Amino acid sequence: HRPLREALVKVAGTLTSEQLTQAHVARICGELSLAVTNLNYRRACQWELKKFLTRTGAAQEVFKGFPRLRAARPREVTVPEAELERVWAAASNRLRLALVLARDAALRRSAIEAFNIRNCDFDRREVVGMSKAWSTYRVPMTNRLWSMLTAIAARTGDSTAPFIALLDNHRRAVKACTLLWELRRVQKSIGLAMPAWGLHD
Repeated sequence: HRPLREALVKVAGTLTSEQLTQAHVARICGELSLAVTNLNYRRACQWELKKFLTRTGAAQEVFKGFPRLRAARPREVTVPEAELERVWAAASNRLRLALVLARDAALRRSAIEAFNIRNCDFDRREVVGMSKAWSTYRVPMTNRLWSMLTAIAARTGDSTAPFIALLDNHRRAVKACTLLWELRRVQKSIGLAMPAWGLHD
């Protein structure tokens, strides 16, 4: 993290971890608060600093120099239905699938990337998978999701092929960052103000 490196150099200079004091850490965090406005990024920088101090043998006393950061407010975005329909009309098939898996089935990015026919229980009309906590989840398919998934499933005999890749022109694996870039490109092309909403808004 560049802001963290710059704050360390400015405050600590050539001091070793053993020479740092609680006051040094407080000043480093103060420099971070001036350089970084995003609360989550500042929290990440402080976490990296804590790991660095722990790894290099700093005294326990120095950790009292870390300020308590307020809890980040969740991002609240309401997507107008008209905007969503305009994006849908301009989107590629793979972006449409990503949107419907994110919005209708609430799948996280990694699950969207890997989604394949084994995640489809067409008899029960459910999306199935494993959560980050390794528990099984089942999500009812909306009519739109059902239509898309059955159409894609009819075109593949490979149970491991990600559906997103099947909709790529070259049948390559597609990362969530690529889908987000494509969403931004579509949003700009139809004249939405930036930054616009994301896959999970």
